[in-house]
Amino acid sequence: MKISRRKFVAAAPLAAGVLLTAGNALSASPDTGGSAAAELFAWDSFYPYVTTPFTFRNEAGEPVEMRLTQMTDNRTTAMAGSGECFSLIFTGPADNALKHGVYTVEHFALGTFDLMVTRGITRKGTVRYEAIVNRMSPVPTSGDKK
Repeated sequence: MKISRRKFVAAAPLAAGVLLTAGNALSASPDTGGSAAAELFAWDSFYPYVTTPFTFRNEAGEPVEMRLTQMTDNRTTAMAGSGECFSLIFTGPADNALKHGVYTVEHFALGTFDLMVTRGITRKGTVRYEAIVNRMSPVPTSGDKK
């Protein structure tokens, strides 16, 4: 099956959100103080650290410093379930760019955790990356039992 680049790029954030929701791409490590992954991956956990450095470990285990530059709330009024869904936007050096994938991330306040990022555009020597955190509860349908 052939898929166009446009369709792949459009689907990548959705796939990242699905993986994060399923818990395949995130884990809390012991140095997060034993907090659960769900607590670590909350809007309020990341928001105070916009503009701070995060260290991603590339495939060779070498550090790549990136900055959390933006957070976007992705919920819509149609999302009636409780929870949160947001994007984390990181920027990093173009000369040591990361591929799409799951990376070990270190932060001075949040500790060490795994995060899936998708690579975006490159401008003026920096690359933009996006991670989607989807913690929305499913909306019950009329056929669901209560």
